[in-house]
Amino acid sequence: MKNYFVTRVAKLAVEKYLPLAGWDDGFTDGQKDPQPIPMGNLSNADLYVNPWNNIWEWGGGGNAYKYANAGYKVVTSYSYPRL
Repeated sequence: MKNYFVTRVAKLAVEKYLPLAGWDDGFTDGQKDPQPIPMGNLSNADLYVNPWNNIWEWGGGGNAYKYANAGYKVVTSYSYPRL
């Protein structure tokens, strides 16, 4: 369901010449080891992804790299552990 929604919104964004942005977990394939949805499935939209869960100790340190290598434009932000 999520893949359909994201694919459909990306197609609409391309049709309207709009960039599209969202959190990284909105652009995953939904599997146990989530991978970015291939850019070819997203109508080659002007797409920005914000990988928020990128703390190495939590296992998400490579998320920005996954998206960049998949062709996404990446805007990084960091979540800090609560003390």
